[in-house]
Amino acid sequence: MNEFIISALAFIAIITLVVFVHEYGHYAAARLFGVRAHVFSVGFGKRLFGRRDKNGCDWRVSLLPLGGYVKFFDDTGAASFNIDETQGEATKGQKKYGFHNKSLWQKSIIVFAGPLFNILFSWFIFSAADYVYGTPQMRTVISDLVKDGAAIRAGLQKGDEFIAINDKKVANAEEVRRIIMTSESRPLRAEVLRKHEKLIFNIKPDIVTLDAGGRIPQVGVYFSEPKPFDSAKSGVLQSLAAGYKQTVFLSVATLDFFAKMFTGRASTENLSGPVRIGKMAGEAAQSGLRSFIQLTALISVSIGLINLMPIPMLDGGHLLMYGLQAVLRREPGAFFKEWAYKIGFVTVMALMVIALLNDINALNLF
Repeated sequence: MNEFIISALAFIAIITLVVFVHEYGHYAAARLFGVRAHVFSVGFGKRLFGRRDKNGCDWRVSLLPLGGYVKFFDDTGAASFNIDETQGEATKGQKKYGFHNKSLWQKSIIVFAGPLFNILFSWFIFSAADYVYGTPQMRTVISDLVKDGAAIRAGLQKGDEFIAINDKKVANAEEVRRIIMTSESRPLRAEVLRKHEKLIFNIKPDIVTLDAGGRIPQVGVYFSEPKPFDSAKSGVLQSLAAGYKQTVFLSVATLDFFAKMFTGRASTENLSGPVRIGKMAGEAAQSGLRSFIQLTALISVSIGLINLMPIPMLDGGHLLMYGLQAVLRREPGAFFKEWAYKIGFVTVMALMVIALLNDINALNLF
């Protein structure tokens, strides 16, 4: 029960923070262009508590902590998809505060700002973690191997030191893991140092199923964990560079996964729902602050990129509509937008159902 409570609280904390950052991106950009908001909500459903600011915006926390929204002056609802016809009698002075009365490029910036804030937030977290905790200096020397694993089959031994993989030099064990994680099952050309002799091995990663669900590539090697004093402290610029590198790596890996999933080249088994994310959040919270904030950064960049997918209902869907409007030089018709919205809704619900089924399957309930 304690583990469940910790996981639930950790999940709510991460999602609340990530959603707040996302929605604040929309809000900040909107205020920049003079758009007023009626509601800023973290969560959906019934209002639990909040406060109204001097501009009339109701900042609230709602019952279901699985998302959030900003409702602008002239919105019909949380999705900012259609203009509120009841504002038709508004004065010219009032209409200037509406989202739908802004130019196409201004609306595009407001919509794009939400995902952008998520990505920048991840960069900030990774950079701050590197500055505070330093970069673990885990060498690339193999301390142990998994019996019958891909590395042993390829001929690697304890004490071998990775120098490069696929002709890319590796400075620490984390870089080795990143390359393996993005390899899928493609063979890896590993250059290693064995007793002062450079050797080349071709390793074909195994695809393994995790206890928490999902499938990842592994080669079956272990590296010695770094000691507390094995972390190299960085200056501000070095930490910003390290945070940027991590954010770019995760962004590319996330986009690559979704591209392959939608083209049938990657399994949907790796989609995680609230149960598995909650479990990961609980484990990260118990591992320490660094693990917790880094998981927060991972979820933030993922949510930012998912929202940029060109699916109506998501921010990317809005940007797609604005792109069509720019090309056609007129707004898409109501019939087209209605069906696009329905298709987008079905797509998002389908992804959520798949993720939830993956969660149930990982729990081994059936």
